[in-house]
This record gives sequence, structure tokens and C-alpha cells, in this order.
Amino acid sequence: MLLKARLQLEHWALVFEKPENASLDKFDKGDFQSCGTPDALKRLKDIVGIEVGVTGSIDNDLRQLVKWRNALQHYGLTVPAPAVEKLSVNVLDFLLAFVRDHLRPELKWQERERLDREMESVSEGLASINRFLTARLIRLVDELKDLADEIARCPLCMQNTLIVRRRRYSDHQLSGVSARITGSGCGDDIWNCR
Repeated sequence: MLLKARLQLEHWALVFEKPENASLDKFDKGDFQSCGTPDALKRLKDIVGIEVGVTGSIDNDLRQLVKWRNALQHYGLTVPAPAVEKLSVNVLDFLLAFVRDHLRPELKWQERERLDREMESVSEGLASINRFLTARLIRLVDELKDLADEIARCPLCMQNTLIVRRRRYSDHQLSGVSARITGSGCGDDIWNCR
């Protein structure tokens, strides 16, 4: 929504899924399909000229959060809350910088004052989430220190907290990999692959 707000400041038609079919009447009524996040990012870069510094990681994080939101809305979400929080913090950090650098400067002073009040409460909430994630990661340091050769990047929390253990089987069997996620944002053992 924040990305689309910046697009709208440039021109209202840019928030339409298909700007070529945009009409002011539909825009005023809110009767249209808006563009998705990937298109919003591309339009910000190509049309507005804002290079938001989106790395593959942020783009992937945004896509993953959308998938998880859809799963929660339609089927119930089975991903541990700390993993969702970690990914949310990454995306929120990106969005806070985007608001500060690209949205706020374009607002009228009254809108800026209202935005500043809202951002104060967002910052307070973010601080408590960051404290939780930092404490959890610190707790895992001792557990993971002797396993440096067996640690990989966790696909849920995007931290180097995934323990991967190789098992050897007898010569007539295939060797396999057993992995379990114990990441800083992943919660308890939730994945075991052989």
C-alpha cells in the first residue's frame, strides 16, 4: 500500500493493474484492480525514477509474506509466528526507509504531520519485536557454536540457524540428508527431511 501511495503521488493511473485501462471515474470510486507489489516496484524504478534499492531478498520476503497472508486467510497458517515476525521485520525495515526517503518528502505538511504521528507507534512496536528476535538469536548462539560446519541459511527466518546433518548409510543404500529447522525465527523442530 505504501508503494502504491507513492505511485499515486506521481499519477493516479499508475496504481491500476493495467494503467492503459485507467479511468478517473473508476479511480474515484475505487472500482479497479490495483497493481501488485512486483509491478509497483518496477513502476517506481522505471516510471517514477526511484531506485528503492530492492534486493532479491526484499523482493522474495515481500512475496513470501503475501503467500503466508493468503494461506492464513484461506487455510490457516502453519508457519511458526517467530518466522513470520522475522520476515515482517525485514520488510517493515525496508518500508520504513521507503516512507522516510521517498514518500514523506512528497507529502504536504499536514499529511507529513499525520504520518509522523503514525510512524511513532510503528517504531515502538518494531522495537519490541526486534528485542524478541535479538534475545532468541543470542540464546541460540551457544547451541549453534559447535555446529558451524552443519549450519545453513534457514528458508523461513533467513538467518544462519538451520542445522543440516549428513547421515551415512550402509554401502548398498543411498546416503541422505536429515535437516531440522531450529532458527531464530523458526520455533521448534518443524521440518525433517530424509
